[in-house]
Amino acid sequence: WEQERRTDVPNGILLCWTHHQEVHRHHLTIARHPDRWDYHRPDGSLHSTVPRGAAHPAHPLGQGATS
Repeated sequence: WEQERRTDVPNGILLCWTHHQEVHRHHLTIARHPDRWDYHRPDGSLHSTVPRGAAHPAHPLGQGATS
């Protein structure tokens, strides 16, 4: 929304409040792929990857995430 991107439901991701705050605190962007979500730092580097459909990954935006 801040970057004038579409905010319709098919383009969304469901995050709990804590992880929603982490995205904002670290200024992450989220890229949707058919099999995963990629979280990127402001410099464009990959912060972490979470498989789509994961029930509740251990620490998707912090400790334990792949990068």
